[in-house]
Amino acid sequence: MLHWMNRRSKPWSLETLRHPWASARPLYETIAKSPDVPLLEEDSGTRVKWAAGALDGIMGHHAGRGDATGDVRRVLDSVRALLGQSSDANLRRLYDAVCKAPLLGYVDELLPAIEGAFPSESARLAAVARYFVLRAPRRGPVKFGIAILGISGSARAGRLHEALRVNPRDPSLLNSAADLLLAMITGGPAEDIDDYEHASEAVEAYLDAVWVQSSFNPKYFVVVDRIREWLRSNDGWEQRSKCGWSLTNRDRCLLLSQELLKKEEWKPEALRDLASPDASVFHWANRASQKLGVDTWDVLFAKVEADPILSTFWCDLTEATDRSRIDRLISFAEQVLPLDEIGSGPSDAMGLGPGFEPHGVVDWMLQLLVRFPGRGWKLIRAGLQSPVVRNRHWSLRVFKNWRRDDWPADASQVLRAAANAEPDDELRKDLEAFLESARESAQ
Repeated sequence: MLHWMNRRSKPWSLETLRHPWASARPLYETIAKSPDVPLLEEDSGTRVKWAAGALDGIMGHHAGRGDATGDVRRVLDSVRALLGQSSDANLRRLYDAVCKAPLLGYVDELLPAIEGAFPSESARLAAVARYFVLRAPRRGPVKFGIAILGISGSARAGRLHEALRVNPRDPSLLNSAADLLLAMITGGPAEDIDDYEHASEAVEAYLDAVWVQSSFNPKYFVVVDRIREWLRSNDGWEQRSKCGWSLTNRDRCLLLSQELLKKEEWKPEALRDLASPDASVFHWANRASQKLGVDTWDVLFAKVEADPILSTFWCDLTEATDRSRIDRLISFAEQVLPLDEIGSGPSDAMGLGPGFEPHGVVDWMLQLLVRFPGRGWKLIRAGLQSPVVRNRHWSLRVFKNWRRDDWPADASQVLRAAANAEPDDELRKDLEAFLESARESAQ
């Protein structure tokens, strides 16, 4: 049996730790909020970069197992360290361990090893899994989180519906079920809900469990709302009979989700949790509040203003920014960001990890500026000259929306210099084609 040395030290929590990936956008948020945006390429650990999903396909169908034993030992030791002590160093160690090799090469050996090594640590395992599923920016860690969610105590996906029927008031189980269903409905980096044979039973059991709760956790509201949206969609239902769906149980689940969302108790709970110092509690309260029609922009701005470079709330703030606030946010970003440092020159950097926090903030701002053509030239210019490929892609995408009459005086010069210095062949061609198109339209 493991003996954790820090039981009497500070409480174990991941919420106060610094993200190993700096402020890079969570993959879950990218898929959920920007489904039309192509996902980034990921580094395979070699000099070759594989397109999204291609590496998994090759590793899953053509390559050998590799050093599965070494991979399992590396990840297992990293999990043990993090479960024993929640520290920045241990969280980064696990993240790096998961990113080192494709999960498909060793997941079958890893999961039983984790189950056997940590039989009494299901709550902490579930917390680690949720952290990676909802916050990690890369596929490997997200897949790792989903896999661990599936073995964290009674929340194993294969018998989730049975566990919810037996223990509908178990908060740990309901929390894990919420994460698992949300991840599967969102889909993307791993198998989704259409690959789960007990999907209809699990969704129905989850909604029934939420119905009998005496508390109104904003997280449950968000998940119920997402389930309702999914049930109301028109695509794919003809094929879902294999997952237990019928017109009758779909209608029942839709009606139940709608009735749950009508309850008046959700809003006061969400408003109360907006004052929580716990980042996870605040995250769900913010999402629920916005769904309930509450304007949370000032609360979000105050959180970002308190720590503008390292804040984890830029994503939420930019999502909440409208035309009446965009100029204020641009001015703030230009004041707090080291734009000269960000625009230090192009390279093939992915922009993850310590030192790239300002580049992550620029990412959020550039994605926001897509909605507001003609604004934010200083940010766009810095992004075009950034060492992070993602920044440069977003900067060009933003600037393509500008009217030619609105171009700043130095725009052509900056774009030409960016094209000449661009090390990425595809992006360089895109820059050159854009400049040629602009030149022809100006004639």
